[in-house]
Amino acid sequence: MSFSIILRSIIVMFSLLVFFAAGIMVGDGTIDDIFKETYSEPQTECDISNLTLNGVATCLREEVSTFYYYNASNQPRTDLTLDELKTEGGVCYHYAGWYCDRAEELGFDCKRVSINVGDERHQYAIMSNEEGYCSLDQNTVPKCQSLDGGVIVK
Repeated sequence: MSFSIILRSIIVMFSLLVFFAAGIMVGDGTIDDIFKETYSEPQTECDISNLTLNGVATCLREEVSTFYYYNASNQPRTDLTLDELKTEGGVCYHYAGWYCDRAEELGFDCKRVSINVGDERHQYAIMSNEEGYCSLDQNTVPKCQSLDGGVIVK
């Protein structure tokens, strides 16, 4: 091979390497930092006046979605403050606790439920009032039912 072909190949490979490295590094952030910055917005509080149980549950889910960030490395921590949950993220245990704290602040009953899922444990919250109860699980859409078994959709 001629020297010019080798030189061109080296220049192309170097250019691709620079382009690839620039694509991976956005500023000096990691992929987790980029995800957090994209989805960490200021928390909005629910206005529960004239809302049904399902409306309040949906509002709480919208509230948590403004800062929701699943971070398995915080799993062993049981003492996250609200600010730490918002900035560092958490796991199902932390979000179930947040849901119960907020639901109780708003005058609802709330319990954390722990279940086995294979070899793992999972925790979610159940909030209730005279209308029925709602299952609140991390950042998923709440599921609400009345005590007679009907689904609450309002």
